[in-house]
Amino acid sequence: MPITSTAGYWISPGGDVVRVLDHARHMASHPKDFGLDAADPRFKDRRRREELITAAVRNDWIRVRLIPREIHQVNFRENTPRTLDNLLALCVKLPHDAWDDDVHFTELSRNARRTNSLREFMRREMESGPLRLAVAVMAYNGVPDDLRAAAERLIASADRSAVMRAVHERCAEAPAGAAGMSEADLARRVLEPAPPQDGEKGRQNETE
Repeated sequence: MPITSTAGYWISPGGDVVRVLDHARHMASHPKDFGLDAADPRFKDRRRREELITAAVRNDWIRVRLIPREIHQVNFRENTPRTLDNLLALCVKLPHDAWDDDVHFTELSRNARRTNSLREFMRREMESGPLRLAVAVMAYNGVPDDLRAAAERLIASADRSAVMRAVHERCAEAPAGAAGMSEADLARRVLEPAPPQDGEKGRQNETE
């Protein structure tokens, strides 16, 4: 099913996914989580809301806005494997159709914006980036089958020692929702992939 109502999310630097009604108001209610002081005058000035949101993104929070029948928005500080791993922690919980919706991806550090579907964005980043992201894709249930197959191909073509380094790196900084998967379990899944599951039906993170 498609996205049918507007939804907002903060994804913490550690990979916790928090659904919010209003990004700035959530920050005002939980200032310490964002490294801010409750007395910050910007909380009382509606005209400075974007300053607060930018401050959070600079501190490695990811802001997500899903808007029915419009282009969704994802804002992050820097495009790194860890950032995309954290984003995957949310993506696998979304309706399957959402993987093909258009999204504005804004990278603050480069003041750059790209528009892709979630599916195409993750595929391009995985195929052009470090092996660490392909390993992250393998760690989740709920990833579309074509992305999982692409990750398997990249891993199969890599040196085993490089794969094990990527597994170690991923486990060392895994999102909170995936922290329960041991390095041995992840290595087994990556090196001995099971038959593909139906990405349209699987919505749960492997470790939930």
